Amino acid sequence: MIDGNTKHPDIDGIIGGINNGSIYEVSERLGNVLESVTENAYPVIGEIKEKMRKMGALNSIMSGSGPTVFGLFDDAGKAAACSEALRKSRLTRSSYVVGLANGGT
Repeated sequence: MIDGNTKHPDIDGIIGGINNGSIYEVSERLGNVLESVTENAYPVIGEIKEKMRKMGALNSIMSGSGPTVFGLFDDAGKAAACSEALRKSRLTRSSYVVGLANGGT
């Protein structure tokens, strides 16, 4: 249920983090108001997010209204290991690692 406790994204903070080139600033300001509703109907979303965080994601959230969940990692090896673990766990139908084109962090 969406209410006063629902975490909203800090858009200005995310833009600031992008401008500063800081994945850490971006990751701590992410949020999706639809997660609480969608996770109740599809608990696997929460399981995927939890697994990603346990495997080193700085943050993991649902994209839009679903069905995509993504994580931000500061280490390509952790991201690759998480992607492989998600595939093996069968929590996801597919898993991809996408890197930054400029090689930034």
